Amino acid sequence: MITNTEIVVVGKGIVGLSAAIAMRRKGFGVILLDKAPKESKTPPSPRVYAINSASVDLFKELNIWQHIAKEHLADYTHMHVWDAANERYLDFDSRAIGCNKLGFMLVESVVKDALLIEAEKIGVESVSDCTVTDVQELPDRIKLIDSKNQYWLGKLLIVADGARSAIRDMLGVKVTSWPYYQQAIVANVLTEKPHNKTAYQVFQKFGPLAFLPMANQNQSSIVWSTTKEHATDLMQMSDLDFANELTKIFANKLGRVAIASHRFEYSLHMRHVQNYSGKNWLIMGDAAHTIHPLAGLGLNVGLGDVKTWINLLEHNSYGFVSKRNLSSYQRKRKHALWIVICLMQGLHLLFTNHSMIVSEMRGFSLNLVNQIAPLKKLIIEHAAGFRTGVFGEI
Repeated sequence: MITNTEIVVVGKGIVGLSAAIAMRRKGFGVILLDKAPKESKTPPSPRVYAINSASVDLFKELNIWQHIAKEHLADYTHMHVWDAANERYLDFDSRAIGCNKLGFMLVESVVKDALLIEAEKIGVESVSDCTVTDVQELPDRIKLIDSKNQYWLGKLLIVADGARSAIRDMLGVKVTSWPYYQQAIVANVLTEKPHNKTAYQVFQKFGPLAFLPMANQNQSSIVWSTTKEHATDLMQMSDLDFANELTKIFANKLGRVAIASHRFEYSLHMRHVQNYSGKNWLIMGDAAHTIHPLAGLGLNVGLGDVKTWINLLEHNSYGFVSKRNLSSYQRKRKHALWIVICLMQGLHLLFTNHSMIVSEMRGFSLNLVNQIAPLKKLIIEHAAGFRTGVFGEI
């Protein structure tokens, strides 16, 4: 069977769904392919994303925000970051930039369900249980063939099938990558003390540990980035022992901790494609780039890919598969992401160095930034998405 359309999107994650909805709302015919079986509702997950204002604006533009129930919206107003080696700290307050919040913490499954509702509502054709086995670039089309020998023809292919993208490999796109030599452990926890809409992060011996505030004042999602050996030890602990370890490491700031979900872990790698676009395709989200989670930028940067592409279509009349638009997308995103990658690598190296001199330098830097209000304001504005560029630009 051969199916023709204007745009084929591969990958039904948050970025892929957002891209499909964005293109459909512009009047294009869109088919969304995904290898996972069809599910009426996304399975619950302890994974939580920090969503900044730029991403919220995109969700509102795509009419997605209204599908997220208020009880799932966990806004946060403060961030408290400290270095366990020297007790120096850095505080961020939304009032410093004249806002009542820095952003939101949203559960992955909640966001995906909202996207699926809107995609179905506006007529995105979704095909599940579809494993693409071949991609062929034709003169004015791109052809995908799946494992059931079905053919999908489109004028443009948007690749958003995740960090281990099979489509990216089929297109022959090269990837620059290196390991962070860390695992991230994720779980939901209950805390004795309320978080008061504050995101906490401590840099300690093995890596950063973050407590991300949930809608329930006594519930947080933790992301603990640590060495592979330490992660193995932590994953083998009982829930009680793991909770006690969190309480101890977190210096009792939120009181006693109890585990409220299963734990899962994943390896941390930097990945960055050498080409974001080709003659009739472009790459978005984790398929294009993965970075360390220590700053909570990952999903926001992926949604920035979508926003950048939307802006290019809105401000140029060259056509959605024009060489000029595709080249502009490549240039803008590659430049923006290298800045983020270098920043994340620098922070990762700085906070995993255990020498006394580097520790003192870290402490001095944190203390200095904490006392310079204009610099703090600039950092908050960038992280919160008020200064675009990384999170989508014209």
